[in-house]
Amino acid sequence: MKGTPDKTVILHWDEGAAAWSRLSWCDWVRFRGLGEGNASMLVGAAAGEHYFLVCVLGSRGELCNAIPHRYIMTTDARLVHGFDGLEKAEREESDRLGDLLFPTAEDLERCQQLLAREFG
Repeated sequence: MKGTPDKTVILHWDEGAAAWSRLSWCDWVRFRGLGEGNASMLVGAAAGEHYFLVCVLGSRGELCNAIPHRYIMTTDARLVHGFDGLEKAEREESDRLGDLLFPTAEDLERCQQLLAREFG
């Protein structure tokens, strides 16, 4: 991923300043683990919850879309995956059910239960 997409602004909520600050595209790509080495980091960020807005601007600079993101970071400034409340066994079950080619009605029902909790 090279360069900032046209008309895209990334904002990060700065809890200490109680304000949104602009994040460079390079930092956003690195944080999401999409850059070189696939390591996800946001240098200088404290551990805990972090909020972002990906803002897509129109041709006159007007806001057309704002996509909120919420992530949890570790004490070493790395992105935590799977912070949605599922236990390890439930996550494994969800992954297993998602990989089934021919799920049963019971599999589909259980999958829906887990997905409802994941994205609740």
